[in-house]
Amino acid sequence: MTEIPYILATNDESLNQILEKFLDVNFELQNVSNGLELLQSIKDRRPDLVLMELNMPVMTGSEACKTIKAMEGYYDLPIIICSSSTSEDDIEKGFEAGADAYITKPFIEYELMKAIEHYLGEN
Repeated sequence: MTEIPYILATNDESLNQILEKFLDVNFELQNVSNGLELLQSIKDRRPDLVLMELNMPVMTGSEACKTIKAMEGYYDLPIIICSSSTSEDDIEKGFEAGADAYITKPFIEYELMKAIEHYLGEN
């Protein structure tokens, strides 16, 4: 039996609506409320993919992304930043921090699902 992919996501209302609609069926999903909880959850159990908001309480998405990518054995962990910010500066910061993809809100559901499938190797 194939294990279903485990996705760790920051708690964001618009993202959660999509996740509940599509991901709960095909993926194991855990939501956390901020960057520090995200880092602790990753240490407790390595996810197959991380979805995070850029503007999180306690720690920004770019700070959390940099921290994750610097952790031993986590450089290859796929991270998708999902944000309402469309500024070039924020998008650049996300990629410089190590994000694999940056998807803006409002989401195009198909685009998000294709990115998730791509980074989980399910294309």
